Amino acid sequence: MSSDSTTLVGALKEVAERIGTPLEKIAESVGGIKGEQLAVYQKAISDPREELILCYTVGDLVFTHFIQDGNEIRYGLLDMTLYKLDGERNGRYRVVWKPEVISPDELGHRPDEYTGPWDKVVEPIPPHLPMRANSNAEYRFDGAGIIYATGPANLLLTNLTDGSQMFQISVASFVTGGTGKYAGCSGVNTALGSSFFPKGQNVLEIPEGEKIPGVTVSTFRVVRANNIKPKG
Repeated sequence: MSSDSTTLVGALKEVAERIGTPLEKIAESVGGIKGEQLAVYQKAISDPREELILCYTVGDLVFTHFIQDGNEIRYGLLDMTLYKLDGERNGRYRVVWKPEVISPDELGHRPDEYTGPWDKVVEPIPPHLPMRANSNAEYRFDGAGIIYATGPANLLLTNLTDGSQMFQISVASFVTGGTGKYAGCSGVNTALGSSFFPKGQNVLEIPEGEKIPGVTVSTFRVVRANNIKPKG
């Protein structure tokens, strides 16, 4: 190998030479960013056909309801502006999600702490808390297309010392397809979100239509359709 693997660009060149893929293609596979800007992505993909996408979103959460079997079922709607990691606006993120909990006490409960050992198995891992929400999401990337994702989420409500609350969400989704360059794609998606609730507010009792500020950080591992083996 002629490249210097002690530097990021050198390491990327070494990988490119080893697998016979131009460096530009490897850069494209981690979000279309130039090689010299890729410190956050170093060694983060297992093959250049996998595209790694990182972004964050800022926007609002509102609650609404859906009539199911004659009952009003509470749903949440997110409408967020999507940004690249450098702060450049890059699209829109929208989600429909359904809480599966009925009380703040449920939202505040966490699994028992586990402190090891980590180098061997000494007891079975018991089933932990069931997922507390389900979601369908649309990530609309300017000039590129849409990625659709669906999956369950954990919800956690933490009471702060001044009586306010921090509402946090972790989503573990399947990428189910998309449009544009993501049409027919496959992969996985995670999203970490939070909203702050001042003292006296209850996330499960917010009036319908009232906007609640929220933020998320999202990641994707995506394989585009041209690299996917057809079924059958």
